[in-house]
Amino acid sequence: MPINTLYQLFAAKRDTPELLNAARTLRTIPDLFHYWLTGNAVCEFSNATTTQLVNPQKRAWPRRLMERLDLPSALPGEMVEPGSMVGTLSEKLVSNPALRGTPSSLQPHMTLPPPWRQSWHELRNMVAARNGARGPTHYR
Repeated sequence: MPINTLYQLFAAKRDTPELLNAARTLRTIPDLFHYWLTGNAVCEFSNATTTQLVNPQKRAWPRRLMERLDLPSALPGEMVEPGSMVGTLSEKLVSNPALRGTPSSLQPHMTLPPPWRQSWHELRNMVAARNGARGPTHYR
């Protein structure tokens, strides 16, 4: 599919090689949000598979394929499994002391395992309340 990352990188190599050569890392949008929240740059497996740059049997980036296509094979970062703990909210983001140490995990959906489920629920409600919502928010 021409909108997938593999094709976009190949087109960038052909049309704007200076931009691709200047890139230091490759992050998908969900992984970019986790990086902004925690400062840890990792790639979650199920999301990484949408790039068409993952060997699903080895659960790894196909570095040799990228090199054969003359794409920078060092761009993709460490791949981690869904549900992996990425880190805690970055101190520079946390103005409310109650949020310090809030975990951030890579979830293919918004259901967290205990003991983080309650913390995530409280965080969602605090954010919603700050934004004007009344009562608890429920979404998964």
